[in-house]
Amino acid sequence: MTAQLKPLPAWLDLDERRADRRRMNIAAFLETQVHPTQIGVRVIDLSTDGCLLAVPGGLPLGRYVTLMLPGAVNVEGWIAWSKGDQAGLDYARSLPTAVVEQIIGASDQSAVD
Repeated sequence: MTAQLKPLPAWLDLDERRADRRRMNIAAFLETQVHPTQIGVRVIDLSTDGCLLAVPGGLPLGRYVTLMLPGAVNVEGWIAWSKGDQAGLDYARSLPTAVVEQIIGASDQSAVD
């Protein structure tokens, strides 16, 4: 006899990353307590709860980092996943939508300069 799986409730979203992600390709810097020097990274997408990073050499899972974004915005969080040269950053505190727009605006401005 095989166990029958119960259907998931409609309110349960399998992917808990519900924030809208904004595709981009902006330069940023990353610091960790292990590596106090800044590491150059690229932000591939950005949301109020996290972002996708392109990181040369990758990053260890669970590492606590500070991401320095355009517009003088620093975001702290943990590396939620890492594969090859890409990593997902889960913010310690969600960013307000206005701050996300500020980062996008600052990155657009630096592309014009």
